[in-house]
Amino acid sequence: MNPRSLSLAALVIALVLGASSSAKADLGVEKVNRLAGAPGQQVRLTIGCGACTHPKRTPASFPVSLVPVSHVPKPYRCGPRALCSPQVKAVPRHAPFSYLGKARLSEDDVPYAGRSYILEFAIPELAAGSYAYVIYCDSCLDGKGGTLIANPNPRPRSWRLGIRALATASVRQAPGRWLAPAPW
Repeated sequence: MNPRSLSLAALVIALVLGASSSAKADLGVEKVNRLAGAPGQQVRLTIGCGACTHPKRTPASFPVSLVPVSHVPKPYRCGPRALCSPQVKAVPRHAPFSYLGKARLSEDDVPYAGRSYILEFAIPELAAGSYAYVIYCDSCLDGKGGTLIANPNPRPRSWRLGIRALATASVRQAPGRWLAPAPW
């Protein structure tokens, strides 16, 4: 093999290894049992953490909030070829955020393949519309505070929750017949 083909082979191997390690470090919404619902309905959200494999550095939980899609925190350019998540001093609990709770380490996860965190919550009474999940990660930042992990893109849908308006009263259509709520 000539030196040029060795350099090309080394570059391909470095790219493959680099791609797999960055994908392994991802933190985000893995799955959700409901993409839309009315206030009060139950949701089971699973967060995956590819970097959470070391027992001493694995967080016990990740706080999760909802925010209207128009206010999703967006990554910013922090280097010539890098994007960084927004940094904050504490878990977002005030408008426009709505705090849901802490996703806790799942009992059923497999540590060598990353970790799974589960949050079960009732959809809060918020204005009807489309909301995005925001994960607060204090272990993602050295020092005080943490970063906000969110997906500003509409795909995958698992990062979104559609909230329907809560019906205040049932409406009668005809004697003995009730109108069903409109589908999402």
